[in-house]
Amino acid sequence: MKTLSLFILFSFLTTFCARSQELAYSFSESYDVTQPTSLKISSSNSNIAVFSHNRNSIEIQYSVKKNGKLLSVNKSNLRAIIKNQSNLIVNNTQDRLNIEVSNINKAGYIKSKDAVIIDFIVYVPIQTSCDLVSSDGNISLNGLNSKQKCITSDGNIKLSNLNGNVIAKTSDGDIIIENVTGNVDGQTMDGQIIKTEE
Repeated sequence: MKTLSLFILFSFLTTFCARSQELAYSFSESYDVTQPTSLKISSSNSNIAVFSHNRNSIEIQYSVKKNGKLLSVNKSNLRAIIKNQSNLIVNNTQDRLNIEVSNINKAGYIKSKDAVIIDFIVYVPIQTSCDLVSSDGNISLNGLNSKQKCITSDGNIKLSNLNGNVIAKTSDGDIIIENVTGNVDGQTMDGQIIKTEE
């Protein structure tokens, strides 16, 4: 009996841990690319984090939340869930990936508990040029060798370990610059530009 109880407990914990790991993000996609490549993400409410890796692919983790809870969905489910709020458009070629989450014009106001937020964690080849836009979210870039552009209206921008010229603009947030080689055109209206050297 004790062995059976331990087995049931172990099975429960294993299933719980597996589900917890699965829900680190909602779903992911991977696109093979050639270097140099470009990534463009435009979304109104997204946090966007981009990191380099040693593969010839762009890997995207979609973190979809509603009312503060992470949803377990795929791309088809996501499009169905957001159809009254936003359009999700993904276009790719061998050297380019564009993702756009655009608001649908409609009468009325979407309550915060009903709004669906899509955050992005992206892994790209080191020779990737990014153009990232978010109206209400944080943006971070780490480990890339190319020109970069980051614009958000209400969020922080963090630039780390970059080699190339960068445009970084936010209306209400800080710009943090760590170990960036190249010219940084940083602008914030209600925040600080903080530069550190390693």
